[in-house]
Amino acid sequence: MLLLIIMLLVSDGRPIFFIQKRVGLNKKPFKIYKFRTLKSEGNRRQDMPVARDTKGHETSLGNFLRRSHIDEIPQLVNILRGDMSFVGPRPLPLDDVNDENWLKNQPEEKKETYRAWLNNRTKVMPGLTGKWQISKKPDSDIDNWVECDNWYLENISLKTDFKILLSTPFSMFK
Repeated sequence: MLLLIIMLLVSDGRPIFFIQKRVGLNKKPFKIYKFRTLKSEGNRRQDMPVARDTKGHETSLGNFLRRSHIDEIPQLVNILRGDMSFVGPRPLPLDDVNDENWLKNQPEEKKETYRAWLNNRTKVMPGLTGKWQISKKPDSDIDNWVECDNWYLENISLKTDFKILLSTPFSMFK
């Protein structure tokens, strides 16, 4: 990690870390830590439920860090602090859970499904990896994310977590 921090400082300057308020267990807010992968002007909304185009906004190392998921290593601090577990739904940005702006642009027939998803996913601790991360396709959309989170919530067990943990390294370089 120290070598990576030095590389980030030399190539992209400060800040090294991307810090954002996320929603955890029982909608408790916490700060998530990642290595910064986007240029400063694009860094504020780096991870949202609705896919954002980040092409051209990545730092010189950002593309590699995101594809390899190395940018997520600082989240081990979140796990040690008890904000996250190794396996669970990805924690959403606080603004997205509290602000339904993105929801009002969704088709009417999906709004209740998305509201339930936003509510149900906070009944378990968010995770560093999960069903969505290991099944994520390059063209993945919010429906895929909702489906994966709902599957996880319906099948939550130590066995499920273990399978997801074992599958994670193989999915990192898809």
